[in-house]
Amino acid sequence: MHTLPTAENARNVFIDRRGIELGKERTRFDWALLKRCYALGKPFWLSREGVMAWVILGFTIVVTIMRSGTLGIQLALTRTMTDNLVAKHVPVFWHYFVLVTLLQGLIAFLFALQYPLTQLLQLWWRRSLTRQVLSDYLAHRAYYRINQAASVDNPDQRISDDVNFTVTQLFSIYTWVSLIISSLAVYLPYTYRYAGPRAFAVLSIAGVSSLIFPKIFAYFVPYQNAQYKAEADFRFALVRLRENSESVAFYRGEKAEFTALMARFAKIFRVGTFLLIRTIWYQGSSQLYYVVLGALPTLLVYPSFFTGHIDYGTLVNLNQVVGAELDFLAVGLLFFNEWLAVAVTVNRLWNLVEQTHREDFVRPVEDTFVTEVSDRIAVRELGLATPDGSRTLATGITFEVPYGKNLLVIGPSGSGKSTLVRTIAGLWAPTQGRIFRPPLTELAFLPAKPYMPLGDLRAQLLYPRIWNEEGNDTDDSRLMAVLHDVGADYLVEQYGGLSAGADWEEVLSLGEKQMIAFGRLLLSRVRFALLDEATSGLPEANEKRLYDELKRSGMGFISVGHRASLFPHHDLRLLFRGEGRWDVIPG
Repeated sequence: MHTLPTAENARNVFIDRRGIELGKERTRFDWALLKRCYALGKPFWLSREGVMAWVILGFTIVVTIMRSGTLGIQLALTRTMTDNLVAKHVPVFWHYFVLVTLLQGLIAFLFALQYPLTQLLQLWWRRSLTRQVLSDYLAHRAYYRINQAASVDNPDQRISDDVNFTVTQLFSIYTWVSLIISSLAVYLPYTYRYAGPRAFAVLSIAGVSSLIFPKIFAYFVPYQNAQYKAEADFRFALVRLRENSESVAFYRGEKAEFTALMARFAKIFRVGTFLLIRTIWYQGSSQLYYVVLGALPTLLVYPSFFTGHIDYGTLVNLNQVVGAELDFLAVGLLFFNEWLAVAVTVNRLWNLVEQTHREDFVRPVEDTFVTEVSDRIAVRELGLATPDGSRTLATGITFEVPYGKNLLVIGPSGSGKSTLVRTIAGLWAPTQGRIFRPPLTELAFLPAKPYMPLGDLRAQLLYPRIWNEEGNDTDDSRLMAVLHDVGADYLVEQYGGLSAGADWEEVLSLGEKQMIAFGRLLLSRVRFALLDEATSGLPEANEKRLYDELKRSGMGFISVGHRASLFPHHDLRLLFRGEGRWDVIPG
């Protein structure tokens, strides 16, 4: 039997002793994380689209090398300027001051040139990565199965925020690494020239000691991930309140909503206060690190000045150079925040990508049971259960609906009516039996609450077709005729034409949405339709009008409903009696 994972099994939640929910998603900075970064970047950087990106990236590297190449010249000029300052050679000092200022202006110009190019690369990669993740998320109805299985929390946040953060943080690390490598290529020979081999010993100690920071603070990484989740859960609850504001207002549920929202915010506060401990330790230890290392340049270069091996200008330069080297070599400390962000966002994004490629998600639901393409809808010995497999709804269901005929499914709530049409539509899997139906492209499904996409009134009728991409194969006169047939043509005048835009989810009543859904159905030219309480928001007169139009189209259909007014529109009735019992009754 095919079942989806339950929410409890999929969430993989671990509660620590502070009551903080920690998911078991990987958040370590290790070789696996590097491989995931490579996998996320490969489709863009190794594609034809990425050729120009490599050209621009190469240009930014050249600019970085040029910036670093000027450092040696700047050191020489600064040393001479400082020596002439001490000697009070005023004309020579001002001459070198102008040269140093012009050189610094050149460096600033190179940086100004490099920054927008790097931002452009980030936008290109973000577009490519968003396209890649969205494509996987929408393929094979993975978005629906992930939602049903509750296997990934807040996928919307991962697609919007985590994609952006991943690209931004990886480019931030690239910028730092390229700057460090190019700068050290200039600084280290200069330091060795005046300070000798002992400089490398001091710098190595500084660099290695900084690597303890990731090890010390790795403990806090899962809590950073928990904070991301808590923020997303709080935002999701606010969106839900906005989308259901009218229902909340009717219930006068403000107090209940306030309590529920503050309970979610309490999780943010709990994690945030705990992470303050990390901040205190991090700031304290990093300040101590810099205090200790701040004394190293003095110990390293001042003895050479006292013995006369170097002049004052060289002393100033060495002090500056060694300080910069110590900053660069403190990679463990400098990269901690970037490493933390990458470890969280890349792994959160990868967990979503993994779910979209799960074998049971990629494989169509209909591949898990026997289904045959036919010009009719029929089931043989079909068994139905709840999606998690916890309760059997019915067994042995057998009926046939020839093309041009129709069936009404009735019965008490929870008996399996909606499960049946979702199974025929290929969304859920039965426990047993065979299904005969046309291809899914010739099958339409109308739920009780139709989906209203973003767009104008024309887009509401054409959905899921895309006007600009699929061409104007349905002219406005046809759309107006269909609106008239379903009794919704007044919407065109009311909202200012087919090109009018509005928040259709909010401004249309349930009945108006259902009329538009029937308009989509008449425009779709499919062979069969599955209607799940598709006229529940309409008066009986409107309901009769819609079903009459459906019959005139010659389309076969299966309806789920409770109203007795539906009986005259159907040739057969499938009655679910509850407790697994059912009957087929002639209309």
